[in-house]
Amino acid sequence: EGLGMSRNNAIFTVEKRKAITTSDTIFFNMKKMGQHDYRFEFIINAMNQPGMNAYLEDSYQPGQQIPVDLDGTTTVKFTVNSDPGSSAANRFRIVFASGIKTAPKDIKPFVGVYPNPVVGNTFSLQLAGQPTGTYLVRLINTDGQALLKNTIMHAEGSTEIINLPAHSGSGVFLLEVTGPDGKRVVQKISINN
Repeated sequence: EGLGMSRNNAIFTVEKRKAITTSDTIFFNMKKMGQHDYRFEFIINAMNQPGMNAYLEDSYQPGQQIPVDLDGTTTVKFTVNSDPGSSAANRFRIVFASGIKTAPKDIKPFVGVYPNPVVGNTFSLQLAGQPTGTYLVRLINTDGQALLKNTIMHAEGSTEIINLPAHSGSGVFLLEVTGPDGKRVVQKISINN
């Protein structure tokens, strides 16, 4: 397993460069990744600049942009499975752009599932701007049966990997997420197994 930054057809684990600007992109390169759950932890200190944003983009989850805190820690969980796209060398990049500040405290709270529709046995649950603590996650079929009941410990800025039960099958389901404050969010998801 290996991870580096890709620039001008070379792979670096450490790179000296000029100060980051709103037109920069850091391309990552993954090699020999096993079929496992992984976690990025970006620990950034004092890179905040007025009007600068940073987003982690995942080519395996098109359209998904996860805000990266430029003066703090951002944790992103992801899975490599049997789909070749999940282990693509160029799967991840950080894009810097101008706009509204994206530190986690400034994110509009939301609960997101990706990919949706879910393909395979896992999906990512993003709890952006949600309080830290214990969450109950339930997957409910059209008959009202709970096929999955997980308790997860959520830390600020993290994305949780949810493993589906083998018997879940394909179709439309409700994903119910109950937070430590008792608030419940229900989202419709499609699963294609």
